[in-house]
Amino acid sequence: MFAMMPPAYFTMLHPADTTELSAPMRWTRGTLMALYKPHGLLVHNSAFAGPKEEPLIDRVEAQTQQRCYPLHRIDRGTSGLVLAVNARDESGRWMQALHRAETVREYIVVLRGHLEHTVRVERPIPDEHGEPQEAQTIFAPMRQSKIARLTLARARILTGRTHQIRRHARSLGHPVLNDSNWGDTRFNRQVREAHSIDRMLLHAWRVQMTGPDGAEYDVVCLPDQGFQACIARLFDFESWVTFGGMSTLSTDAPFVYRVKGGSLEAVG
Repeated sequence: MFAMMPPAYFTMLHPADTTELSAPMRWTRGTLMALYKPHGLLVHNSAFAGPKEEPLIDRVEAQTQQRCYPLHRIDRGTSGLVLAVNARDESGRWMQALHRAETVREYIVVLRGHLEHTVRVERPIPDEHGEPQEAQTIFAPMRQSKIARLTLARARILTGRTHQIRRHARSLGHPVLNDSNWGDTRFNRQVREAHSIDRMLLHAWRVQMTGPDGAEYDVVCLPDQGFQACIARLFDFESWVTFGGMSTLSTDAPFVYRVKGGSLEAVG
């Protein structure tokens, strides 16, 4: 007898204008929920984020009349895909699936300077107790701007640490554009004034994983209109739907940057 192939699910979220914050874009299958988070919005309130506000999960619960349990977080300034479940007893199994080594989590990012090659950054990031945790990020250039010294890139995180892409981009010497914590303040101001870019250009783009139900999931979230307008202005790039069909980044980067003796060392 032939073995049954596991089911496969592909979906592409098309966010509406970011002014429509009360109706997060979403896709569901069973208990799994794929949500769109606009930039400037918290996934959920925390003691570190300041005064309480209406976060993404509250808006989803008001819209769906169901509970919402996020499987991961993205920063306030980051837009894009957040996966959640609507049943607390399912969250553990889905979190385990999301954090498997073979799961793909990709972002779209604009970096200062011209990144010439695909690289893997391996640099520990401290947790909330100051203990260093292993962290790895793949950066792959897509296009360089003709009007500013910038690179449009993909970033794949192999671990999930706080501000991982932003910290690793800075370590690489190519900080994320308009990152107020780990970026280049002077350069950010120059680009903001010259090109009217007033947001951090980091977008949670794609998750590809095997769910705890054995099914294959490939969820892509297109950037919102504001993000797309920034990329069109800086890079003359508009082929987002076509780009969504591309294969994901391999973990075999030709260049590796590792920490050695307190500094970053190029290998390969």
